[in-house]
Amino acid sequence: ARRKNGLPRHHRQSLHRPHRPRNYDEFLSTALSQTGNRIEVEPLVVLEIAFDSIRESPRHPSGLALRFPRITRIRRDKSAADIDSIATARKLLA
Repeated sequence: ARRKNGLPRHHRQSLHRPHRPRNYDEFLSTALSQTGNRIEVEPLVVLEIAFDSIRESPRHPSGLALRFPRITRIRRDKSAADIDSIATARKLLA
């Protein structure tokens, strides 16, 4: 049941199925807009993101890109009113 890549058949098959998180429908229910694969949702959860650096990017609507971003924790003690803005992120470029 193994191939050249060393993965059992059931793992190989799961690589070809689109992954859908358990609460995907709940996530989509908070969607404000959807364009292609970009979904804008209500800001209900605050995530703390660590990154290596921040750069200007014409590909993203914000004009910024994080290099090597990773979620460090969910901030249940914060609300959407407490998050940093794009203007704050732009100051990190300087």
